[in-house]
Amino acid sequence: MLNKLFENAGKKLQILAKVMFYVIFLGGTVYSIILAEYSLAYLLLIPASLLLGWVSNIALYAFGELCESIGYIRKNIYEMTVVTEKRFPDISKEFTER
Repeated sequence: MLNKLFENAGKKLQILAKVMFYVIFLGGTVYSIILAEYSLAYLLLIPASLLLGWVSNIALYAFGELCESIGYIRKNIYEMTVVTEKRFPDISKEFTER
């Protein structure tokens, strides 16, 4: 059961980044609407919370995408290696002897 916890980490990081973005944006929006009772200038917090949510989570989302891409590359390289070894056994034998 705990093994499933760390599978597909890239996708989980992307989901976490999206959830954190929405929490920051919605929290900032609600907070600015509450403060708008005192001054309408606080409504400027809405675009600020949008920007803050995006800036604070873009790196996490990009890292999750990078992890996911590396998984795809690893899978494709493994499949290419298996096919190459089956088609050209003499070439693969040269590399394993080194």
